[in-house]
Amino acid sequence: MDHSEQDTKPNHEPQAKGMLMRPRLTWANMIVAGAILAWGWFFVSVETFPPFLLADAGIFLGLCLVLLSVTRRWLLAFSLNVLFFLSIYVSSGFKYSILAMNLHVYDVSFYLSYLTQIRFFYETFPRIAYPATLAFLFLVAALIALYRFERPWGANWKQRSGVMLAALLLLAGSLRPLFVNNVDFFSDGRLVFSAFFSSLRDIPELLKFNKVFVVDLQP
Repeated sequence: MDHSEQDTKPNHEPQAKGMLMRPRLTWANMIVAGAILAWGWFFVSVETFPPFLLADAGIFLGLCLVLLSVTRRWLLAFSLNVLFFLSIYVSSGFKYSILAMNLHVYDVSFYLSYLTQIRFFYETFPRIAYPATLAFLFLVAALIALYRFERPWGANWKQRSGVMLAALLLLAGSLRPLFVNNVDFFSDGRLVFSAFFSSLRDIPELLKFNKVFVVDLQP
């Protein structure tokens, strides 16, 4: 075959490759968009009181911006924040099934401040504790993989500092209405996030009396 014919023959390989890559990108975007919409629907179904819904949405966005400024990855920041809020929801549901009360920051302090409390949880609720540990390890591995494969945001330190400052101001403004109003701690599956974040105002008192709430499993 004449080499001139080879040179003049149109090369469709790059175009074909691009056509193969576009559906993958489109499906990825659709999955992310679907996840965001599903999370928004879930968020609204939990926070049924509009003023508290706006406050919690501000907290969620503020935390996303904090994580974005630190990790420089949009999807990772969103995923970490969703997992944080879901852990609050699941833990609150577990507590409500026992005590008919939503999660308080005291509960986190009570169970995570001392190894004896963690051991007490594993000995008392092994069917929950061990699967939860496996799920946690799986999520850590998935988040590490997401961090490595997601393209970082190409912002300089000034831009990231500006995002961090805006995030802190947003968090402060969003927490204020939860601190000054009484939030219902006794609604099953409702106002879970508002209750937890409103309890953060009790942290100074917990720091004073935390050592009183210790269950020692030693004989």
